[in-house]
Amino acid sequence: MLTIFQTREEIQAYRHQLGDDLAFVPTMGALHRGHSSLLASAMEHNPITMCSIFVNPLQFGNVSDLDTYPKTLEADIDLLGKEGVRFLFMPTPEDLYGAEVDYPKIDIAPLHDIYEGKMRPGHFDGVLKVLYTFFHLIQPNHVFFGQKDLQQCMVVEKLIAQCFPMMELHICETVREESGLAMSSRNTRLSEEGKIHAAQIFKSLNEIGGGLDNGMTFNEAFNLSKEHLASCRIEIEYLDLINLPNMDAASHRKKETRQALVFAGVLEGVRLIDNVILD
Repeated sequence: MLTIFQTREEIQAYRHQLGDDLAFVPTMGALHRGHSSLLASAMEHNPITMCSIFVNPLQFGNVSDLDTYPKTLEADIDLLGKEGVRFLFMPTPEDLYGAEVDYPKIDIAPLHDIYEGKMRPGHFDGVLKVLYTFFHLIQPNHVFFGQKDLQQCMVVEKLIAQCFPMMELHICETVREESGLAMSSRNTRLSEEGKIHAAQIFKSLNEIGGGLDNGMTFNEAFNLSKEHLASCRIEIEYLDLINLPNMDAASHRKKETRQALVFAGVLEGVRLIDNVILD
């Protein structure tokens, strides 16, 4: 049976009954198979799993983007019940941010100023504030995030290292449609033709990765896919080869270094992100 908490006070009053080993999956709702996969991973690790549904206004620099973010609360609650999740936290912004909290200064440099940090100024300030609030209040031992939001995962890694060192971060593989399109709540805003075009993002990332493995520079491999993405009416915001965890740009494949290809672009007015971690 799913127990729903709607206020900080309810969580604080009940938290001691949840024991010393709690898994937590934060979401913004509009749940899909990608979220189901995160929840399954969390519950496999620990049957006592809490999920949150909270559309965090502090993460949206564009008010219209916040207003159009899909909200499917009834379907979300139904999905959580079917998945066997036991606890759901769904506060209002007024309740979550209404209490006095001493927020520490968290150093996530250089992630503030590159890629998502550059394209969405203030976004990671909002991410850090909501996650610090959640972690401080819920006190989970294990937290689960999807690889699709790779830069966010790197931010969470820094947050945990600096403020919650006993907490373990689990980064779960991106769940995709059969076409290769990364599952996202935003995909519901794409037309059927748009979804076909958007699937070319993952295909292009894999083609670039193959070129890098065959000795091409990143620019050489990127140029092979740039026109193809443009022909699909995808406006590229960035597409880069990076070193992890600080996401500094790289020009060549380095097998001894953990690297990834990261992408963001716009199709049919919908902003899409994806990435491939290179083996």
